[in-house]
Amino acid sequence: MKINKIVFENIRTYTKEEIVFPEGAILLSGEVGAGKSTILLGIDFALFGLQKGSLTGDSLLRNGTNNGSVELHLTIEEKNIIIKRTLTSTGQDNGALTVDGNKQRLTPIELKQRILELLSYPLELLTKSKALFYRYTVYTPQEEMKYILYGDKDIRLDILRKVFGVDKYKKVIENAKIYVSFLKVQKKQFELMLSDFISKQNHQKNLFSQLENLNIKHKVMLPEKESLEIQQLELKKSLDATEREFHQKTQEKQELVHLNNRLDEKVTLKNMLKIELSKLNINQIILKPEDFDEKKLLDTLAKKEDLADQLQGYKQKLLELRLGMKNSDKIIQQIQSLNECPLCKQQVQINHKNSIINKEQDKISSHKIEETAVEINLSEFQEQHSLCINELQNIQEFKSDHALKKLQFQQYVNNTKRKEDIEAQTNQLNEEMGKINIRIIDLQNKQDLSNIENELSRKKDKLMQVEAKLKLIEMDIVRIVTQKESIEYLLKQVSEELEQRQKQKDILERLQSIHHWIESSFIKSIEMIEHQILLKIHSEFASLYKKWFATLMGSEELLTTLDEDFTPVVEQNGFVVEYPNLSGGEKTAVALSYRLALNQVINLLVVGLKTKDLIILDEPTDGFSNEQIDRLKLVLDELHVKQIILVSHEPKIGSFVDNVLYINKKDNISTVTSDYKP
Repeated sequence: MKINKIVFENIRTYTKEEIVFPEGAILLSGEVGAGKSTILLGIDFALFGLQKGSLTGDSLLRNGTNNGSVELHLTIEEKNIIIKRTLTSTGQDNGALTVDGNKQRLTPIELKQRILELLSYPLELLTKSKALFYRYTVYTPQEEMKYILYGDKDIRLDILRKVFGVDKYKKVIENAKIYVSFLKVQKKQFELMLSDFISKQNHQKNLFSQLENLNIKHKVMLPEKESLEIQQLELKKSLDATEREFHQKTQEKQELVHLNNRLDEKVTLKNMLKIELSKLNINQIILKPEDFDEKKLLDTLAKKEDLADQLQGYKQKLLELRLGMKNSDKIIQQIQSLNECPLCKQQVQINHKNSIINKEQDKISSHKIEETAVEINLSEFQEQHSLCINELQNIQEFKSDHALKKLQFQQYVNNTKRKEDIEAQTNQLNEEMGKINIRIIDLQNKQDLSNIENELSRKKDKLMQVEAKLKLIEMDIVRIVTQKESIEYLLKQVSEELEQRQKQKDILERLQSIHHWIESSFIKSIEMIEHQILLKIHSEFASLYKKWFATLMGSEELLTTLDEDFTPVVEQNGFVVEYPNLSGGEKTAVALSYRLALNQVINLLVVGLKTKDLIILDEPTDGFSNEQIDRLKLVLDELHVKQIILVSHEPKIGSFVDNVLYINKKDNISTVTSDYKP
């Protein structure tokens, strides 16, 4: 990763500033409080956003402003990356990520996730307030370095485990111990569950014995039940036959009553037909009338309507002619008395008036001739219309007389037909009455129900006795079957419980085996693996730490190494020198050597990190002599890092870096230039 530039707007002492970072070693120079650390905080904020407890919005947003932003331009594996995060008085707002010109609006958490992916940092850091790999490879604030160097050893080892990914072994061991404790609880629970295993086996044997006794009783009772069921079936068959015979006799008795009623009904009907026949008068013979000519009536009606229409037409024409003549007379009278035109107010000429009068008189003459012709035609059609009405009246009178004759003839035909029907119906009644009488005599000879009723009663009593015995034995069988089902249910439960206990016993044996394996083998193996990995890291770390310390100090009076807890140990003439007793330059040399060794080991052992070509050092020469500052150049050259950003107010560093950026502050506003401005 390479930082190309950063743009501030309303960030701490910066109002609006663009800072360009070339490749190589860069010195951020300026007085204390000028705004050097703000640049580092801005880079941190752009990459990872606000961080609870270490980087807050209040500490970044310029006093008196409501919003601000940081825009960071990077190059990661030849991709041009632009990250923009914004701040408001209430916190951070949505930001933007541009990759090779493709811009996305993202929430703060989404933006952090995408940046972790681009840097190949573990995504579990998404929920962490601090990005560990960035803190211990790129930029470590001085106060955090103190915790790593001389803080609690357990905290330091936990941090290093997380950075190098070794913490997973500790987690495995801790989880294994937790699991062992869990297994112990499980074992006790299963042992408690298996305490009644033998008693349940005895209970199962007892239930088997009870079930066998009930099965014997059940087998003994079944033949007796089958014998009674056979007797019941035979009695039911015999009873059914007797009931069918009794039912048949009962039906015959009902049929006899029904036949007598039918015979009475037919005698009554025969008498009624006889009376009706005597009332029919069919001695008078009536001839069928001729058919009526309906077409002649319709033609005459049509002719009458046609004549009426023509009469109406002539009357309308005569009215129109008379109105025309009356209108012409009115025009002649008006024109004779007219001397001046009512429209143009000019004098009306005699010739013009005569012309109009002559024209209207010609119309009157023409209308009178036409009136005479219309009156002649009207008279003729009125006469024809009167004749047509008379003819239509005669036809309608004939139609009425014809309808009466037709009705009389139809009555004659109906009476004749009814007489024939009555005679035929009377003959049929005589025949049916004869058959009914024969059936009545036959049924009267069969009526004898007393013997059948006695036999039916006897068979019912016998069946009731057999069914009572059968019911008693069935109740005994049901009782036995119910007891069997209850015992079988209990037996099933006990068997299932025993089966479950057997499974629990198998599980207990397996738990005991797992418990023994984890305690005796697994945990020790993981501890050994962790120890070997930490030994390798310690070896690499200690070697680099000694190397950088020796280079920075340039003397063999002070020797340093790392103890097994990765704590720096400084010796002078064979005696351990406590850290507080070191000089300022010696403390800085220890911290810087440790910092650079940590950077190199992480970049060496952790594969895929995209921040290996960048390191930021904040006040790395605090307390250094001029000679030590010169040696710092040797250290920086050996790092082989493409971009190094140093923050220092020591001007001598400017002599051996590639670029110097000067930070000035005036009127509480910071600016950055490449030329020094006092």
